[in-house]
Amino acid sequence: MGSVGCLQKRPCSASQCTATIGSMTPAAEKNTSNRRARRLRMGQGILQVLIGLGVVGGGIGLVSNPSGANLGFRVEWLAGSPFSNYLIPGIALLAVNGLGSLAGSMVSFAGKRFAGETAAALGLFMMAWIAVQMYWIGLSSWLQPLFFGLGLLEVVLGFCVRRDLHSS
Repeated sequence: MGSVGCLQKRPCSASQCTATIGSMTPAAEKNTSNRRARRLRMGQGILQVLIGLGVVGGGIGLVSNPSGANLGFRVEWLAGSPFSNYLIPGIALLAVNGLGSLAGSMVSFAGKRFAGETAAALGLFMMAWIAVQMYWIGLSSWLQPLFFGLGLLEVVLGFCVRRDLHSS
């Protein structure tokens, strides 16, 4: 290994070292930045897969049984909303939060330049979805704050990925 504080893996002395902490070469900085961007993208993609898979099941459940009874929902919860059953919310949930998150994960895994923006938009939509849902039907499940938090995490990761992808 190199000298103390050295970032290279080959033997060198402090006088020969060109990669000490605080004085990284531009190539070493770019390599470190690329690894960080890749890790962020992979984490973002995994989060999107988990959200997508979790939400697809709920969306299919609501579309297949618009009363929501198969998921423990009650039609009475929709009294203050513009919906008489869960069909339209189920379609939106399935299409945007479910399939949209799965598509977003492919964008993230592929490292597309718009991966950060895609994740931030999906996260904001998730947070808005939960906020509107809680406005209309109230807090009815521990999943509501969980998915709101996951949406917030997706927004933060999206901005971090955007920053890293656009700075490289």
